[in-house]
Amino acid sequence: LYRAFNNFDFNPYFYDWPNFIIYLNAFVSSLYIFYNIILGINPEEIPHINFVILIRTAALLTSILHTYIIFRITKKIYNVNIALLISAVAAFTPLYFVYSTIAKAEIWFSFFSTLVLYFSLAIYFKGKLKHYILAGLFLGLTIGSKFTGILFCSTIITAHILKNKLLINRKILISALITCLTFIITCPYTLFDLKNLISALPVLNEIWSENFDVSNKNIYFSNLKNLFSSSQLGLISVLLIFISIIKSFNKKFNYLLIFFVPSIIYFLLIS
Repeated sequence: LYRAFNNFDFNPYFYDWPNFIIYLNAFVSSLYIFYNIILGINPEEIPHINFVILIRTAALLTSILHTYIIFRITKKIYNVNIALLISAVAAFTPLYFVYSTIAKAEIWFSFFSTLVLYFSLAIYFKGKLKHYILAGLFLGLTIGSKFTGILFCSTIITAHILKNKLLINRKILISALITCLTFIITCPYTLFDLKNLISALPVLNEIWSENFDVSNKNIYFSNLKNLFSSSQLGLISVLLIFISIIKSFNKKFNYLLIFFVPSIIYFLLIS
């Protein structure tokens, strides 16, 4: 914020993930600064801990909204009682306990990607242009939160194909355009500072590789085993996912593919 306001340099110089969440946290902090200026308080006198609490509060409120979106999705597919149960279970998942009180991208990424799922489901059931536009908007914000968010383009494409029985039409092209524009607007220096981003990729690749046993010749089955472990999804969750994937091949339940295609692609890429 100091560099932005004093030197008009809005480049975060951070390449571990896209910059949208940095800008988002900076925007929230700026509102707080202006509020204090109105009260006659010098911004330099504001304790730094106040900004930490503010950003963590924003993440916490987003977690609550995320649970509500999960409720809306489940209600659309099943009923209110099941929606209440699922959203209550979701509220106690490790995602919220670990990330809802820190200023990292995971909560925002989960929130925006869940909105992509919500509007992809709307594409499948209704297929209106506004649903394509909103799905594209939140996909752009998802990619702007973490690069892996690009996998969620598969949810929009899957919903579109299931609804229209074709790959390309005007609506899907508009959705793609909205996604690109949203990403460029929220992460401008991903393109404007492309040279430094590319130079940072080898370092990021080295950090990423530390999470996987690349020396293992049976890496696919090794990662599959890890997926079943309690530190990842756990046995019951994985079994429920596979059952749902099988169920989705029933024409009556093929909309379930909208939820699982990104996970399938992600797992295949990792493995």
